[in-house]
Amino acid sequence: MSTPYLEIVLRKVQALEGEQRGYYERVVTSIDTVKAFENKQNVAFMVLAYSLEDLPEPLPAAMPEVSFLNHMASYLRKNQLVISKTLFSEEFARSPAKVAHEIAQGFVARVAEDLLEQYGNGTLDLGESKAFSFRWPYYDADDFPYEDLDEAEED
Repeated sequence: MSTPYLEIVLRKVQALEGEQRGYYERVVTSIDTVKAFENKQNVAFMVLAYSLEDLPEPLPAAMPEVSFLNHMASYLRKNQLVISKTLFSEEFARSPAKVAHEIAQGFVARVAEDLLEQYGNGTLDLGESKAFSFRWPYYDADDFPYEDLDEAEED
């Protein structure tokens, strides 16, 4: 399905690089096929287009596309009345980009909240190393970790 916001989101996704580009290309493709977005693709593309710049960078590694799409479908469903009212408002007619960005910020906040919950629970996997190493500034084994005191000094 071709919608006005599909072209906008595709241009923004094409400007991304690497893993993020592939991730969001799969998301865009899925929006057209997932039943939860039926008759709401244009709004979903608008939210995605205006949230791309604000979504957290580690998102592709931290959240599967299915979870991302579930968050978006849930956000659109819960805020359907407010979004519909806003899209048919005079304010949207006068400055669509500004209003679309404001709508998208609610979605960004929802995704960020989920990532923070995962981080707080210790389940957020960012592909970072889990090993820690500690080094003492002394390299001589005789001096580590304390210098031996003479027996005369101990008394």
